Amino acid sequence: MLIIAFVTFLLSFYLVWRITRYGGILSSDSLLDIPNDRSLHDKAVPRSGGIALFISFYTGVALYIFLFSEQHSLFNYMLIAIPIAFISYWDDKGSIAMHYRLLLHSSVAIICVIGMQLSITISVMPDSILILISMLFIVWMINLYNFMDGMDGLAAMMAVIGFSTLGSIAYIAGDNALFVLTALLVAASLGFLCFNFPPAQLFMGDTGSTLLGFWVAVLLLWSDQTGILPIYWGMVIFSPFIWDASVTLLRRIFKREKFWQAHRSHYYQRLVLLGYSHRQVLLVITAWMVFCAALTLMLYQASNMLQIAGLLCTIMMYIILSAIVHYMEYYAER
Repeated sequence: MLIIAFVTFLLSFYLVWRITRYGGILSSDSLLDIPNDRSLHDKAVPRSGGIALFISFYTGVALYIFLFSEQHSLFNYMLIAIPIAFISYWDDKGSIAMHYRLLLHSSVAIICVIGMQLSITISVMPDSILILISMLFIVWMINLYNFMDGMDGLAAMMAVIGFSTLGSIAYIAGDNALFVLTALLVAASLGFLCFNFPPAQLFMGDTGSTLLGFWVAVLLLWSDQTGILPIYWGMVIFSPFIWDASVTLLRRIFKREKFWQAHRSHYYQRLVLLGYSHRQVLLVITAWMVFCAALTLMLYQASNMLQIAGLLCTIMMYIILSAIVHYMEYYAER
């Protein structure tokens, strides 16, 4: 498994290196991220890194299945994710209307939840509500990860830390398929991150961000359904993304803004606009990602009282951090 993960990393690294060095169809004008008034970068950057993520991850999984003749229902989701990557690639090349993308994402969610019977397990809720929540969760995580892919290294770093944490828990629980998928997602993301760390030489684009968002949703639901990790602790692992995107969306809806359009009102974007460099913001958020991961590893098997205390403290910390950003903006305007 270690060798396969290393091969996946090398393949991801090599493909990204080829894209950034040799150009060609994967870094043509149609796949360049041209800066606009909402961008945080100031020069055209290839946004085709997600293709390298996709190819390396799928190659690693295929190699594992071939070598170990592994058959597991969790690997079936590999096929379901392909249409998402396909439409995201075409969206990177041009522009596909939001309602078409949401239609595909919703169809994928229906297949996962109803066809594959993947759902959140909360005993006090009726099955119909759980099915609806699970479908919305998948659609939201796919798009949430895409929303948060707006700064050098951020999405890849969240993938590395988040999937490493989930993989550690899968290893402890003895879920081999979950461990394999998380390990290979980490390996592919690390290969990409080598060229995406500030200053980024390329972006992952929708192809990479929607792929990672899909796997976050599926693997968290799987972990909850199999009793490996409750969904609320899975959300704590990825809470740096979930909190920022969710709060920002609600704030824009409340202000009656066109929330589906690109903007610069995420917390990480606001920190950059306050004068902090991409690298400074990334390091601060990375430290917070590590804290959330460590908190989960320490408390996900603790007593109910300790778990509740940990969850409440996490929410309180987010409220405080959000207030600090608002205060910094208020102070900067004076």
